[in-house]
Parts: sequence; structure tokens; C-alpha cells
Amino acid sequence: MSITKNIKCTDEKTSHSIKQILNIKDSHITFSKDAISKERVHGRMANVFTGLLTGEAHRCECCGFDS
Repeated sequence: MSITKNIKCTDEKTSHSIKQILNIKDSHITFSKDAISKERVHGRMANVFTGLLTGEAHRCECCGFDS
């Protein structure tokens, strides 16, 4: 499968379920109904979750670190 799925169209129930399963607490990550796919990763089949990260990360303009 391709990563170019329409992940901007998020589904609240699906997103909540995936976040619970993966123990994700970040409110800036969302998932669509098509977020899960089976793909070959490093020669093995794996479940791949494709999500959308929104929001700005506060980082130093000079070094890129947050502190």
C-alpha cells in the first residue's frame, strides 16, 4: 500500500481506538479509517499505522532542540 492515502480525512472513533491500542496520549496525532495496512517492512509482513501529526513543535531556530 502507498503512504499517499487520504489521511487528512480523520475518523474520530477509529482514531480513538488506534490511540488506545497503541497507548498514544498525544492529542496532535489522528488516524483515518484507512490508517492500518499490511506491508512488507525489512523483509517481514507488518501492520503499519499511518497517522497525521498536527501542531507546531516548539524548537530552537538555531540548533533544532527544544531546550
